Amino acid sequence: MDGRWIYFAGKSSEQADWQIYKVNAGGGRPQLVTHMPGGAMDPALAAHEELVFSCPVPKAGRLWTTPTPAALYGQMPSQAPAGSHSVRTAPSAPPFCAMGGSSS
Repeated sequence: MDGRWIYFAGKSSEQADWQIYKVNAGGGRPQLVTHMPGGAMDPALAAHEELVFSCPVPKAGRLWTTPTPAALYGQMPSQAPAGSHSVRTAPSAPPFCAMGGSSS
């Protein structure tokens, strides 16, 4: 994580699914990073520079009706070109401590 890139979720058109894009921190055109069926959101970079995101994305104004539950996926941005499906689902995680000290 060298601070050169900004990752964000965006849409290429109103009807398109949300996907993850990156843009050079100094400016320029956004580049598509994911091409996930059902969309992708919530990008974050792990300490080892793996891009982590959630997929699929619920459609605005609709009930969650997909048979595929949302999951976290990981992709190495430098190794997987846009449109690649070389992603992995994250393993299940133990409960975490939320604000206020409760566990979920």
